[in-house]
Amino acid sequence: MRKKFMQLNSILLRVGMNMLMSIWTSIAMFIFLLIHSWVNRRLDKDEIELIRAILWFGMIQLLSIGASSFWMEFSLEREEMRRKIKYAEHLNTLGELAASMAHEVRNPLTVIKGFLQMVQSGLEGKNRRYIALALAEVDRAERIISDYLNLSRPQIGNTELMDLSGMVQQIVLLLKPMATKQGVRLYTELRNEIYVHMDRNQLLQALIHVTKNAIEAADDGGRVYIKLAIQEEKACLHIRDTGKGMSQEHLERVGTLFFSTKEVGTGLGTVVSFRIIEAMNGSIHYESEPGVGTEVVILLPLAQESMLVAEG
Repeated sequence: MRKKFMQLNSILLRVGMNMLMSIWTSIAMFIFLLIHSWVNRRLDKDEIELIRAILWFGMIQLLSIGASSFWMEFSLEREEMRRKIKYAEHLNTLGELAASMAHEVRNPLTVIKGFLQMVQSGLEGKNRRYIALALAEVDRAERIISDYLNLSRPQIGNTELMDLSGMVQQIVLLLKPMATKQGVRLYTELRNEIYVHMDRNQLLQALIHVTKNAIEAADDGGRVYIKLAIQEEKACLHIRDTGKGMSQEHLERVGTLFFSTKEVGTGLGTVVSFRIIEAMNGSIHYESEPGVGTEVVILLPLAQESMLVAEG
């Protein structure tokens, strides 16, 4: 029951569950004593004293477990905060280094791209095709550099009101050829009129990366389920695949730089997706089980009603 227990969002609910589960011994003793009295058709003085002792024992046990549970929750929260602070410091250091290197590399790439475009206009045949391939690789290098810049600080541009369901449908349309090629089926369960106010391009980049990872993990004959709903007064997007899943050790490293389950992956795209969603005041959480698959849960703040009224 540990997995379901840890999924409870409320600290008070978890503490309450602990307290209720701790007094089962007292309840069992009390029931056995009542059965004994009912069989003997009497309730003598010693049994009354024993009932009082059981009640006192249960109350003390209940209060002790409650206090212990609160202390454990406090300790776990502090440990989680310490881990996040350490991770943020580590990521900021890497981000600053990556940004400085990316700026230095982008300048000569821009010059190379410009000259290649000039040369391409005067070529024909195979040479023109070779230049086109070189330009495509330069564009890919620029996208990688942009990811490193986003690693330092996601460039959140103009925000706009948008229907998240429409964006998910657009992502499915874009990635359906890739899924078909890999023999993966996409299933969607979308709720309409879930509006968010965010940078469309950045959010699209993050969601495409997460969905693409799910398709790649599903393998041939696998399935990817995409569900959009409202949870905890936030837009909740579930992306689940039926791939090989991840161990607990790998799951704890998801979102860290240079970690990837792919043979040629760097984990950079996942880190950037984390940073983009967090920069938009959202959250992203991974759940996985070996041999079953992986589920990504993304929570995003809903657009305020005043924005919806302004947009008509």
